[in-house]
Amino acid sequence: MNPTTPTPTRTRDPDLLAAGDALVRSARKALELALATGTPCYIWRDGKIVDLAAEVRAASIPTA
Repeated sequence: MNPTTPTPTRTRDPDLLAAGDALVRSARKALELALATGTPCYIWRDGKIVDLAAEVRAASIPTA
């Protein structure tokens, strides 16, 4: 590890322990809202900004 990088510590703080789950829930809700309203839902993937809602919409369109 880089000497300037703080070492990770374990926490017992229930708010911090639940933060990861809360972020996942909020990301799912953001995607649901984008799909319901026809708006984009941007994420950062592999160094690029991607509209996840557009990908989901495209994947759900049946091909002939």
